[in-house]
Amino acid sequence: MNPALQAIRQPNGDLLIPAETAHLLELVLERLQEEVDNMHGKTFAEPGAMETDRETANRQDSVDKLSAAMGIDGHSVSPRRRPDTHQLVDSTETRELLKAVSSLLFDRA
Repeated sequence: MNPALQAIRQPNGDLLIPAETAHLLELVLERLQEEVDNMHGKTFAEPGAMETDRETANRQDSVDKLSAAMGIDGHSVSPRRRPDTHQLVDSTETRELLKAVSSLLFDRA
């Protein structure tokens, strides 16, 4: 992507955007909108965190008690990772914001 000229802020707050920069901005917004649309409704997995020391100690306590009740020597447990959590991507709000910005800048939805 070629560097474009920066927009100029006027003393009254108006923003003057050079034509080349406006065109680049339009392309970037379109591409961003496509990317957000493509992600919408997809599933992503967030890796599970490691269990806390307390959780590991509680599991060890359970193993020790169960082993003692059965009259056998228990084994040592080690910290383990919690399961991954899966979520759907909901980009509805982001999509609406992108449409609003495009509409404001380029008079279209």
